[in-house]
Amino acid sequence: MNIEAEPFVEPLHLPRCHFLFNGLGAGNIGDEAMFAGFNTIFKMEPGSTIEVFDSEAHILQTLPGEYEYLTWTETASCDDAIRKADLVLLVGDTLISELHGIHWPLVPIGARVSRARELGKRVHGIAIGVDFLHRKDARMVFATNHSYLSDWTTRSEFCREALLDLHVEEKNIKVAADLAWLCPVRRPQQVKTDPDSRRDSRGMIAINIVGEEWAFDEQRLSETASALDRVSEEMNVKFMFICNETRSDPAYDHHTSTRVASLMKSKPVVADPQYRTPLEQVELLRKCDAVISQRYHLGLLGVLAERPVALFSRGQKLVQLIDELQAPDLGPHDDIDVDKFFPGIKLLLRDAEKILRFQQAARHRLAERCVQNAGYFLRKLLIQ
Repeated sequence: MNIEAEPFVEPLHLPRCHFLFNGLGAGNIGDEAMFAGFNTIFKMEPGSTIEVFDSEAHILQTLPGEYEYLTWTETASCDDAIRKADLVLLVGDTLISELHGIHWPLVPIGARVSRARELGKRVHGIAIGVDFLHRKDARMVFATNHSYLSDWTTRSEFCREALLDLHVEEKNIKVAADLAWLCPVRRPQQVKTDPDSRRDSRGMIAINIVGEEWAFDEQRLSETASALDRVSEEMNVKFMFICNETRSDPAYDHHTSTRVASLMKSKPVVADPQYRTPLEQVELLRKCDAVISQRYHLGLLGVLAERPVALFSRGQKLVQLIDELQAPDLGPHDDIDVDKFFPGIKLLLRDAEKILRFQQAARHRLAERCVQNAGYFLRKLLIQ
Protein backbone atom coordinates (compact mmCIF):
# COMPACT_ATOMS: atom_id res chain seq x y z
CA MET A 1 0.00 0.00 0.00
CA ASN A 2 1.29 3.42 -0.87
CA ILE A 3 0.27 7.01 -0.43
CA GLU A 4 0.99 9.07 -3.52
CA ALA A 5 3.17 12.15 -3.23
CA GLU A 6 0.39 14.39 -4.59
CA PRO A 7 -2.03 16.13 -2.22
CA PHE A 8 -5.13 14.15 -1.32
CA VAL A 9 -7.45 17.07 -2.08
CA GLU A 10 -7.28 20.53 -3.51
CA PRO A 11 -5.55 22.58 -0.77
CA LEU A 12 -7.68 24.99 1.23
CA HIS A 13 -6.54 28.47 0.27
CA LEU A 14 -5.98 30.68 3.29
CA PRO A 15 -5.52 34.47 3.44
CA ARG A 16 -2.40 36.03 4.98
CA CYS A 17 -1.55 33.89 8.02
CA HIS A 18 0.78 34.09 10.97
CA PHE A 19 2.09 30.76 12.23
CA LEU A 20 2.96 30.83 15.95
CA PHE A 21 6.13 29.06 17.08
CA ASN A 22 5.81 25.31 17.60
CA GLY A 23 9.47 24.22 17.42
CA LEU A 24 9.83 24.51 13.64
CA GLY A 25 13.41 24.92 12.47
CA ALA A 26 15.08 23.87 15.72
CA GLY A 27 16.41 20.59 14.34
CA ASN A 28 13.60 18.12 15.01
CA ILE A 29 12.75 16.40 11.73
CA GLY A 30 9.25 15.66 13.00
CA ASP A 31 8.42 19.37 13.06
CA GLU A 32 9.35 19.70 9.40
CA ALA A 33 7.36 16.55 8.55
CA MET A 34 4.25 18.13 10.10
CA PHE A 35 4.88 21.37 8.23
CA ALA A 36 5.18 19.42 4.97
CA GLY A 37 1.87 17.75 5.75
CA PHE A 38 0.28 21.11 6.57
CA ASN A 39 1.33 22.40 3.15
CA THR A 40 -0.45 19.55 1.36
CA ILE A 41 -3.87 20.57 2.66
CA PHE A 42 -3.45 24.32 3.22
CA LYS A 43 -2.12 26.97 0.89
CA MET A 44 -1.34 30.18 2.75
CA GLU A 45 -1.13 33.47 0.89
CA PRO A 46 2.46 34.22 -0.18
CA GLY A 47 4.09 36.54 2.33
CA SER A 48 2.46 34.75 5.27
CA THR A 49 4.74 34.76 8.30
CA ILE A 50 6.05 31.81 10.28
CA GLU A 51 7.80 31.88 13.64
CA VAL A 52 10.84 29.58 13.71
CA PHE A 53 13.62 28.77 16.12
CA ASP A 54 16.21 30.77 14.15
CA SER A 55 15.49 32.61 10.91
CA GLU A 56 19.14 32.13 9.89
CA ALA A 57 19.09 28.34 10.33
CA HIS A 58 20.25 26.26 7.36
CA ILE A 59 17.15 24.10 7.77
CA LEU A 60 14.98 26.93 6.43
CA GLN A 61 16.53 26.49 3.00
CA THR A 62 14.48 23.29 2.70
CA LEU A 63 11.16 25.05 3.45
CA PRO A 64 8.85 26.89 0.99
CA GLY A 65 10.34 30.16 -0.20
CA GLU A 66 7.08 32.09 -0.54
CA TYR A 67 6.76 32.63 3.20
CA GLU A 68 8.66 34.90 5.59
CA TYR A 69 10.40 33.19 8.50
CA LEU A 70 10.86 35.12 11.75
CA THR A 71 12.94 34.21 14.80
CA TRP A 72 10.30 33.60 17.43
CA THR A 73 12.09 35.57 20.16
CA GLU A 74 12.26 38.75 18.06
CA THR A 75 9.17 40.24 19.68
CA ALA A 76 8.76 43.41 17.63
CA SER A 77 8.89 41.60 14.26
CA CYS A 78 6.51 38.88 15.42
CA ASP A 79 4.08 41.41 16.90
CA ASP A 80 4.01 43.34 13.64
CA ALA A 81 3.38 40.14 11.69
CA ILE A 82 0.54 39.12 14.01
CA ARG A 83 -1.12 42.53 13.56
CA LYS A 84 -0.98 42.21 9.77
CA ALA A 85 -2.28 38.63 9.64
CA ASP A 86 -5.85 37.71 8.75
CA LEU A 87 -5.50 34.38 10.56
CA VAL A 88 -3.24 33.34 13.43
CA LEU A 89 -2.53 29.62 13.62
CA LEU A 90 -1.10 27.29 16.24
CA VAL A 91 -0.14 24.13 14.38
CA GLY A 92 0.87 20.57 15.18
CA ASP A 93 3.18 19.03 17.76
CA THR A 94 2.36 18.06 21.34
CA LEU A 95 1.99 21.61 22.59
CA ILE A 96 -0.10 20.75 25.66
CA SER A 97 2.10 18.50 27.79
CA GLU A 98 3.75 18.29 31.19
CA LEU A 99 6.15 15.47 30.21
CA HIS A 100 9.12 17.73 30.98
CA GLY A 101 7.35 20.00 33.45
CA ILE A 102 5.73 23.29 32.45
CA HIS A 103 8.80 25.07 31.07
CA TRP A 104 8.55 23.48 27.61
CA PRO A 105 6.33 23.63 25.70
CA LEU A 106 3.49 24.75 27.94
CA VAL A 107 4.69 28.13 29.23
CA PRO A 108 6.44 29.59 26.16
CA ILE A 109 3.85 28.39 23.65
CA GLY A 110 1.09 29.61 25.94
CA ALA A 111 2.80 33.00 26.03
CA ARG A 112 2.69 33.16 22.22
CA VAL A 113 -1.07 32.44 22.27
CA SER A 114 -1.60 35.09 24.92
CA ARG A 115 0.41 37.64 22.95
CA ALA A 116 -1.76 37.12 19.87
CA ARG A 117 -4.83 37.57 22.04
CA GLU A 118 -3.41 40.79 23.53
CA LEU A 119 -3.00 42.04 19.96
CA GLY A 120 -6.67 41.37 19.28
CA LYS A 121 -6.34 38.16 17.27
CA ARG A 122 -8.17 34.87 17.57
CA VAL A 123 -5.94 31.79 17.43
CA HIS A 124 -6.96 28.60 15.59
CA GLY A 125 -5.44 25.27 16.65
CA ILE A 126 -4.66 22.73 13.92
CA ALA A 127 -3.84 19.04 14.54
CA ILE A 128 -2.44 19.70 18.01
CA GLY A 129 -1.26 17.00 20.38
CA VAL A 130 -2.78 17.31 23.86
CA ASP A 131 -1.80 15.29 26.93
CA PHE A 132 -3.87 14.97 30.08
CA LEU A 133 -2.53 17.55 32.53
CA HIS A 134 -2.42 16.49 36.18
CA ARG A 135 -0.20 19.13 37.76
CA LYS A 136 -2.04 22.09 39.24
CA ASP A 137 0.48 24.58 37.82
CA ALA A 138 0.20 23.04 34.34
CA ARG A 139 -3.57 23.26 34.35
CA MET A 140 -3.33 26.88 35.53
CA VAL A 141 -1.00 27.75 32.62
CA PHE A 142 -3.49 26.19 30.21
CA ALA A 143 -6.43 28.07 31.73
CA THR A 144 -4.53 31.36 31.61
CA ASN A 145 -3.29 31.02 28.03
CA HIS A 146 -4.34 28.16 25.78
CA SER A 147 -7.99 28.00 26.82
CA TYR A 148 -8.64 31.10 24.72
CA LEU A 149 -7.99 29.34 21.42
CA SER A 150 -11.05 29.80 19.24
CA ASP A 151 -11.12 26.19 18.09
CA TRP A 152 -9.07 23.01 18.13
CA THR A 153 -8.47 20.14 15.80
CA THR A 154 -6.52 17.44 17.58
CA ARG A 155 -4.13 14.62 16.80
CA SER A 156 -6.38 11.93 18.28
CA GLU A 157 -9.54 11.07 20.16
CA PHE A 158 -7.37 10.81 23.29
CA CYS A 159 -6.35 14.46 22.77
CA ARG A 160 -9.99 15.44 22.45
CA GLU A 161 -10.71 13.78 25.79
CA ALA A 162 -7.77 15.62 27.35
CA LEU A 163 -9.20 18.95 26.16
CA LEU A 164 -12.62 18.12 27.55
CA ASP A 165 -10.92 17.37 30.87
CA LEU A 166 -9.47 20.89 30.66
CA HIS A 167 -13.01 22.29 30.22
CA VAL A 168 -12.75 23.19 26.53
CA GLU A 169 -16.24 23.18 25.02
CA GLU A 170 -16.97 20.10 22.94
CA LYS A 171 -18.36 22.17 20.05
CA ASN A 172 -14.91 23.76 19.64
CA ILE A 173 -13.05 20.46 19.14
CA LYS A 174 -12.73 18.20 16.09
CA VAL A 175 -10.55 15.08 15.92
CA ALA A 176 -8.05 15.08 13.05
CA ALA A 177 -4.64 13.34 13.07
CA ASP A 178 -0.96 14.17 13.03
CA LEU A 179 -0.13 16.33 10.01
CA ALA A 180 2.99 14.27 9.29
CA TRP A 181 0.76 11.49 7.94
CA LEU A 182 0.34 13.79 4.93
CA CYS A 183 4.06 14.39 4.43
CA PRO A 184 4.73 13.61 0.74
CA VAL A 185 7.06 10.64 0.21
CA ARG A 186 8.15 8.73 -2.87
CA ARG A 187 7.07 5.20 -3.58
CA PRO A 188 9.78 2.73 -2.52
CA GLN A 189 11.75 1.38 -5.46
CA GLN A 190 11.50 -2.33 -6.01
CA VAL A 191 15.14 -3.28 -6.42
CA LYS A 192 16.32 -6.86 -6.78
CA THR A 193 19.42 -7.50 -4.73
CA ASP A 194 21.98 -10.24 -5.15
CA PRO A 195 22.17 -12.12 -1.83
CA ASP A 196 25.85 -12.81 -2.41
CA SER A 197 26.53 -9.06 -2.62
CA ARG A 198 25.46 -8.39 0.96
CA ARG A 199 28.37 -7.76 3.30
CA ASP A 200 26.28 -8.76 6.30
CA SER A 201 23.62 -11.47 6.30
CA ARG A 202 21.89 -10.03 9.37
CA GLY A 203 18.73 -7.97 9.18
CA MET A 204 19.04 -4.26 10.01
CA ILE A 205 16.82 -2.58 12.60
CA ALA A 206 16.66 1.21 12.80
CA ILE A 207 16.58 2.41 16.40
CA ASN A 208 15.99 5.86 17.83
CA ILE A 209 16.68 6.60 21.48
CA VAL A 210 16.61 9.83 23.47
CA GLY A 211 18.74 11.12 26.31
CA GLU A 212 16.84 13.88 28.06
CA GLU A 213 17.26 13.79 31.84
CA TRP A 214 18.72 10.27 31.57
CA ALA A 215 21.55 11.27 29.22
CA PHE A 216 24.19 10.77 31.92
CA ASP A 217 22.57 7.80 33.67
CA GLU A 218 25.38 5.28 33.16
CA GLN A 219 23.34 2.36 34.48
CA ARG A 220 20.52 3.05 32.02
CA LEU A 221 22.99 3.36 29.14
CA SER A 222 24.73 0.11 30.09
CA GLU A 223 21.47 -1.81 30.50
CA THR A 224 20.21 -0.54 27.13
CA ALA A 225 23.46 -1.60 25.44
CA SER A 226 23.30 -5.07 27.00
CA ALA A 227 19.67 -5.54 25.97
CA LEU A 228 20.40 -4.54 22.39
CA ASP A 229 23.44 -6.84 22.26
CA ARG A 230 21.29 -9.73 23.42
CA VAL A 231 18.71 -8.99 20.71
CA SER A 232 21.48 -8.74 18.12
CA GLU A 233 22.91 -12.12 19.06
CA GLU A 234 19.71 -14.07 19.65
CA MET A 235 17.76 -12.69 16.68
CA ASN A 236 20.64 -12.28 14.22
CA VAL A 237 20.09 -8.57 13.61
CA LYS A 238 22.21 -5.45 13.51
CA PHE A 239 21.15 -2.03 14.78
CA MET A 240 21.44 1.35 13.10
CA PHE A 241 21.05 4.31 15.46
CA ILE A 242 19.16 7.14 13.74
CA CYS A 243 18.56 10.64 15.14
CA ASN A 244 15.27 12.43 14.59
CA GLU A 245 16.27 15.35 16.82
CA THR A 246 19.52 16.63 15.31
CA ARG A 247 20.69 19.17 17.88
CA SER A 248 24.07 18.39 19.45
CA ASP A 249 23.14 18.98 23.08
CA PRO A 250 23.64 15.84 25.26
CA ALA A 251 19.90 15.78 25.98
CA TYR A 252 19.20 14.91 22.36
CA ASP A 253 19.60 11.76 20.29
CA HIS A 254 23.16 11.61 18.97
CA HIS A 255 24.99 11.88 22.28
CA THR A 256 22.96 9.04 23.79
CA SER A 257 23.19 6.91 20.63
CA THR A 258 26.96 7.26 20.55
CA ARG A 259 27.32 6.39 24.23
CA VAL A 260 25.11 3.29 23.96
CA ALA A 261 26.80 2.16 20.74
CA SER A 262 30.23 2.47 22.36
CA LEU A 263 29.13 0.04 25.07
CA MET A 264 27.80 -2.57 22.63
CA LYS A 265 29.77 -5.61 21.49
CA SER A 266 27.69 -6.15 18.35
CA LYS A 267 29.14 -3.14 16.50
CA PRO A 268 26.00 -1.18 15.57
CA VAL A 269 25.93 1.53 12.93
CA VAL A 270 25.49 5.13 14.08
CA ALA A 271 24.03 7.23 11.28
CA ASP A 272 25.41 10.70 10.72
CA PRO A 273 23.43 13.06 13.00
CA GLN A 274 23.14 15.73 10.32
CA TYR A 275 19.76 17.29 9.61
CA ARG A 276 17.79 15.49 6.91
CA THR A 277 14.57 16.48 5.27
CA PRO A 278 11.65 14.19 6.14
CA LEU A 279 11.94 12.63 2.67
CA GLU A 280 15.64 11.94 3.20
CA GLN A 281 14.88 10.42 6.61
CA VAL A 282 12.30 8.12 5.04
CA GLU A 283 14.83 7.01 2.42
CA LEU A 284 17.34 6.21 5.18
CA LEU A 285 14.76 4.16 7.06
CA ARG A 286 14.06 2.19 3.90
CA LYS A 287 17.60 0.81 4.14
CA CYS A 288 16.46 -1.04 7.26
CA ASP A 289 14.11 -3.99 7.68
CA ALA A 290 12.23 -2.67 10.72
CA VAL A 291 12.08 0.39 12.98
CA ILE A 292 11.96 0.79 16.76
CA SER A 293 11.68 4.22 18.29
CA GLN A 294 11.40 6.32 21.42
CA ARG A 295 10.27 9.32 19.35
CA TYR A 296 6.77 9.70 17.92
CA HIS A 297 7.75 11.03 14.52
CA LEU A 298 10.64 8.64 13.86
CA GLY A 299 8.08 5.86 14.37
CA LEU A 300 5.61 7.63 12.08
CA LEU A 301 8.28 8.11 9.41
CA GLY A 302 9.05 4.40 9.70
CA VAL A 303 5.44 3.71 8.71
CA LEU A 304 5.77 6.16 5.80
CA ALA A 305 8.90 4.23 4.79
CA GLU A 306 6.70 1.09 4.73
CA ARG A 307 8.60 -0.72 7.43
CA PRO A 308 7.08 -2.53 10.44
CA VAL A 309 7.40 -0.37 13.55
CA ALA A 310 7.63 -1.11 17.28
CA LEU A 311 7.57 1.67 19.87
CA PHE A 312 8.61 2.47 23.41
CA SER A 313 5.82 3.88 25.61
CA ARG A 314 7.51 7.27 26.13
CA GLY A 315 4.87 9.74 27.23
CA GLN A 316 1.17 9.81 26.47
CA LYS A 317 1.56 10.48 22.74
CA LEU A 318 3.55 7.31 22.11
CA VAL A 319 1.06 5.27 24.10
CA GLN A 320 -1.60 6.67 21.72
CA LEU A 321 0.49 5.83 18.65
CA ILE A 322 1.07 2.28 19.89
CA ASP A 323 -2.69 1.90 20.13
CA GLU A 324 -3.43 3.47 16.73
CA LEU A 325 -0.81 1.35 14.94
CA GLN A 326 -1.18 -1.76 17.10
CA ALA A 327 2.59 -1.55 17.29
CA PRO A 328 4.54 -3.94 19.52
CA ASP A 329 5.00 -2.18 22.86
CA LEU A 330 8.64 -2.28 23.97
CA GLY A 331 7.90 -0.85 27.40
CA PRO A 332 9.18 2.33 29.06
CA HIS A 333 12.08 4.23 27.52
CA ASP A 334 13.82 5.16 30.74
CA ASP A 335 14.28 1.64 32.09
CA ILE A 336 14.35 -1.49 29.90
CA ASP A 337 11.46 -3.80 30.82
CA VAL A 338 12.67 -7.24 29.70
CA ASP A 339 9.14 -8.65 29.90
CA LYS A 340 8.07 -6.26 27.13
CA PHE A 341 11.28 -5.46 25.28
CA PHE A 342 12.37 -8.90 24.08
CA PRO A 343 8.88 -10.28 23.33
CA GLY A 344 8.06 -7.03 21.52
CA ILE A 345 11.06 -7.25 19.18
CA LYS A 346 10.47 -10.98 18.60
CA LEU A 347 6.88 -10.16 17.64
CA LEU A 348 8.07 -7.35 15.33
CA LEU A 349 10.40 -9.70 13.44
CA ARG A 350 8.19 -12.79 13.47
CA ASP A 351 4.99 -11.04 12.33
CA ALA A 352 6.61 -8.30 10.23
CA GLU A 353 4.31 -8.72 7.22
CA LYS A 354 1.15 -8.80 9.30
CA ILE A 355 2.25 -5.75 11.31
CA LEU A 356 3.18 -3.91 8.12
CA ARG A 357 -0.23 -4.54 6.54
CA PHE A 358 -2.09 -3.32 9.61
CA GLN A 359 0.09 -0.24 10.02
CA GLN A 360 -0.29 0.75 6.37
CA ALA A 361 -4.06 0.48 6.73
CA ALA A 362 -3.85 2.66 9.85
CA ARG A 363 -1.71 5.13 7.94
CA HIS A 364 -4.39 5.53 5.28
CA ARG A 365 -7.14 5.84 7.85
CA LEU A 366 -5.32 8.51 9.86
CA ALA A 367 -4.33 10.44 6.74
CA GLU A 368 -7.94 10.48 5.57
CA ARG A 369 -9.12 11.72 8.97
CA CYS A 370 -6.52 14.46 8.89
CA VAL A 371 -7.59 15.58 5.43
CA GLN A 372 -11.26 15.62 6.39
CA ASN A 373 -10.97 17.34 9.75
CA ALA A 374 -7.77 19.38 10.14
CA GLY A 375 -9.31 22.33 8.30
CA TYR A 376 -12.82 21.89 9.69
CA PHE A 377 -13.14 25.19 11.56
CA LEU A 378 -11.17 27.21 9.02
CA ARG A 379 -13.44 26.04 6.19
CA LYS A 380 -16.48 27.11 8.18
CA LEU A 381 -14.88 30.46 8.94
CA LEU A 382 -13.92 31.17 5.31
CA ILE A 383 -17.36 30.44 3.86
CA GLN A 384 -19.19 32.71 6.33
